[in-house]
Amino acid sequence: MYQIVYMSTAQISMKTPDVLEILEKAQDANGEHKITGFLLYYDGCFLQVIEGQEDAISSLWENIQNDERHFDIHLIAKNKIEEREFPDWSMGFIDANAAQASEHLGGVQITGPDDFLRYVKTPGMALKILQGFARSYTFDDQPN
Repeated sequence: MYQIVYMSTAQISMKTPDVLEILEKAQDANGEHKITGFLLYYDGCFLQVIEGQEDAISSLWENIQNDERHFDIHLIAKNKIEEREFPDWSMGFIDANAAQASEHLGGVQITGPDDFLRYVKTPGMALKILQGFARSYTFDDQPN
């Protein structure tokens, strides 16, 4: 089992409906390939964790890198894992605001995407933020 954590920047500032359209397709495809994870969108920035079998994750990672809807893609971590950290989410999602991002960064003041990206570049912090958001939201909070 493998896990990848990455961050990227949207080509254009996407609105929530744009991201939800991508999310719906990803959830369907992830379910078919037994991929789980969590996607955080904040002010034009994506932070995502994906996990599953190595071949499925490698294929998805290649697709992510070739997706023209985002750029400045940074692999934060690639880990071999014993068990999934996001087993219940084909792809959990939160469209976070600055207050939520600050809260999950331990109260650090976030004034925009540059601040956010600076703090999430380390593997431990990125995963901690995603885990915190995943624990904070229930399936009822997820878009359909």
